[in-house]
Amino acid sequence: MSHLTRVKTKLVDLDMLKLALADLDCQYEEGQNLKVAEVTSPILMKILFPGATKHVALIRDKDGTCSLAGDATVMGNLNREGQIAQLSQRYAYHTVKSTLLKQGFLMDEETVGAKNEIRMTLRRMD
Repeated sequence: MSHLTRVKTKLVDLDMLKLALADLDCQYEEGQNLKVAEVTSPILMKILFPGATKHVALIRDKDGTCSLAGDATVMGNLNREGQIAQLSQRYAYHTVKSTLLKQGFLMDEETVGAKNEIRMTLRRMD
């Protein structure tokens, strides 16, 4: 019998999440009546990470943020392989970039360091 594991995230904006999922080559499905393992909460999206054998669920929490929920083994593997951290990083990247572009900044330079840290140089044209 599998156990359900839930990972709290800071994910809020589904459009930014979709961009992050695309960056990581994740498959996802939105809609009503989605089912994932033993998840009983309403599911916003079911996600299949590369290399995973089972989907995980994206669930909206009472505070407006989302959690990922799914089979404990799958969630543990995603955590160990750093895929949840990568998802959070790509989500933050798209959120920051989108916000700054809306505020009138232009991307001047973008680099990715040896430890996968992202450095963006932006400037505002006034």
